[in-house]
Amino acid sequence: MSNNCAGRITDGLARSSDLSFSGLENSNSHRTQRCIFCHIPRRAMVRAFCIAAAACCLSRWALLPIEVDGNSMEPTYDSGQASLANRLAYRFKSPKRGHVVSVKLPVDDQRLLKRVVGLPGDTVEMIDGVVSINGRPLVEPYAATQGGWSMPAIALEENEYWVIGDNRKASEFCTIRLEDIQGQVVL
Repeated sequence: MSNNCAGRITDGLARSSDLSFSGLENSNSHRTQRCIFCHIPRRAMVRAFCIAAAACCLSRWALLPIEVDGNSMEPTYDSGQASLANRLAYRFKSPKRGHVVSVKLPVDDQRLLKRVVGLPGDTVEMIDGVVSINGRPLVEPYAATQGGWSMPAIALEENEYWVIGDNRKASEFCTIRLEDIQGQVVL
């Protein structure tokens, strides 16, 4: 029998055609299965290295780990909950109304989870926790509570977004630029 993986498959297939339905076919399929999962140490090491490199690249450049701190996004996200933000989400498209994003505020170098509500060119107003876009109240099934904050109407400029948390009584809101958005939350 040959020492390499391909040789074992070929040898096993040749025997199974000679001995049809003899019970040795199961042992030959076991040999094929062992080969697929690769009992050859060098191949196993190469596969492990490739998987580790892919995971490292994903965590470094594509996915941003986030831990929710506070109750401003309840009930969608609870305090202490871990999540991931896709850093590549807005490379070729713009954030949409309703997307949950990771925002890095330049003032205190803090990372927040917020929901995009206002888009460039919109006029945003909030009265007692109810958000209006261009004069019409926004239907927000994800908003946990109404009430709380009020804000006079503001017009968003090009490349500006207005974000707020789902828990309107406990959430802060702000106008941000596209550069402040680190990624779209995926989990």
